[in-house]
Amino acid sequence: MFQAIRKLKGFLSEHKETYPWLGVFAILILSALTIWQLNYVKATDCDTPISAPISTSVPCEPPISTPVVPPSPSAIVCAQVITRACEVNNPNNCQDFGSSCIPDGWTRNIQPKIISLNPTSAKPGDKVKVSGSNFNSSSKVYVNNVEMPGEYEIAIDGSEITFTLAKEVNFDAKKRYSVVVETGNGDSNAEYLTVAPGFLGDVPTADNKQAVIAEVVNVTAEKPEVVLGSVNFDSTVYVPSNVNGVLLNASNMAFPYWEKRAIYLYKGITINSTTSLGNAKLELPGSLTVFGLNWLGLIAALTVLDKPSVNIPVSGGYDAKVSSVVTIGADNVFLSLDKAARIVLPNQAGKLAGYVKDGKFNKITTECSTDTQTAGDNLSALGDCKINVGSNLVIWTKHFTEFITYTEAQKAEVKSTNNESVVSIPSAPVCSDAKPSSAPVLLSAQATGKNEVTLVWSKAKDPVTYYLVSYGTQKSVHQYGNPNVGNTTTYTVKNLSGNTTYYFKVRAGNHCMPGDFSNEIAVKTYGIKVSTPATGFKAGVLAEASVVNSAKLVDQPAKADSWMLRVVKFLAGFLPW
Repeated sequence: MFQAIRKLKGFLSEHKETYPWLGVFAILILSALTIWQLNYVKATDCDTPISAPISTSVPCEPPISTPVVPPSPSAIVCAQVITRACEVNNPNNCQDFGSSCIPDGWTRNIQPKIISLNPTSAKPGDKVKVSGSNFNSSSKVYVNNVEMPGEYEIAIDGSEITFTLAKEVNFDAKKRYSVVVETGNGDSNAEYLTVAPGFLGDVPTADNKQAVIAEVVNVTAEKPEVVLGSVNFDSTVYVPSNVNGVLLNASNMAFPYWEKRAIYLYKGITINSTTSLGNAKLELPGSLTVFGLNWLGLIAALTVLDKPSVNIPVSGGYDAKVSSVVTIGADNVFLSLDKAARIVLPNQAGKLAGYVKDGKFNKITTECSTDTQTAGDNLSALGDCKINVGSNLVIWTKHFTEFITYTEAQKAEVKSTNNESVVSIPSAPVCSDAKPSSAPVLLSAQATGKNEVTLVWSKAKDPVTYYLVSYGTQKSVHQYGNPNVGNTTTYTVKNLSGNTTYYFKVRAGNHCMPGDFSNEIAVKTYGIKVSTPATGFKAGVLAEASVVNSAKLVDQPAKADSWMLRVVKFLAGFLPW
């Protein structure tokens, strides 16, 4: 352009005399070109804002609907697209700038931001709307760092994005989890969503005799069956006394596992059942897998047999007396567990325990180290153990079947003497066992219920086959005793009189002789007044004899007098003294 103007000036100088009229015309042309040149240079270099642009293609248009004071000429940066900018010192003050310039002290803001969630509490499968800014078609929503699957609903202006809370992820009920939106331009701030109780899959259907699993289920005689499903909450099932056990139906959850079928419980289930034994309990932990061969996925829980009949093998000279039989599992199917379940059998502390598998009785001999899930889970596959907790017997097990509590006692013999039947306990065989080499230590005596006291003591040193408990209402004066409470370290004394102070001691014994008494502990009871001795206790039974049988079934009557002795006694009645 400058070269063209110089050539025009040269042409006019050479021909100014030949064409004098061209001078005026040339001055007008040069003036117009000079003005145009100056405007072109200023506009492209953005030295000053343009109040009236020559062309709509000029990039420095005024900001669109901006309330701020126009920037100074030296504070303009050219932009080619509509963008959003925020004040550096006030990030909440943001404006849109179309094909224009961003003022000094402002910066482009394209990072997503969450303002609110609606709703703030949702169950798996619910939709959640996220309100904020700078969401785009590339946005992804993360809950607790887990990407939510499915399609998102995104507002055109980028102010909203809606997602579905995944059912495939086990978010625990009643917990808060972070929600973050990622757009490719960075991550948003985190807002928090509370997960409500819900199903992780399809909600199971139930007929008129079934109840669907919930946080709390009250079983009735009309609905004795509970349909299970994959849930994100722990459940408690209450079974009343008029319903013997409850049927857990997990058939909709069963899946093949090699030659077996299995179910998986995401969360724990506790069954509280009022039985003829008392308040029994079954606790199934969360993350539990149950396996069974040819199994349909049904679990009968805490069914107490009213007339138990179990053949329990015992050593010679002894009988087994069954106290309770409780079934847990499926008919004719042995169920195994990868984590331990907890069974609470009320008022069975100190009893022996076992289970039936393939028609054979198996005695539980392992004592649990503690009454905890960790101790139970540390059992070997198909293992079990037992522990006394207060007046209850607790069994931790990795299998389900028929569980039995029982006691052992010496067999009674019936002999005929002078046409009279006499029941007696056979004499102990001649033995060389000395008395237990140490006395037990009575650790505690607590009133654990109305008219009852639970005792806990340490083991005495062998040889020990049983323990005797004695008590009185005065210090060091023991009036009543129970000669055999089993080979245990805890016992609950029942049917005591209320509002009375009792003094307790224990001693160990074997088939030959008893050991020394323990220390004495006093405890005051509460409840109603009772005039009879405690259940299982008799006056004067303190096992003081040098040789004591391990169980006294009945008192042996005195031997009948001979006919000669009876004559002597008759004649003696006539003598003067």
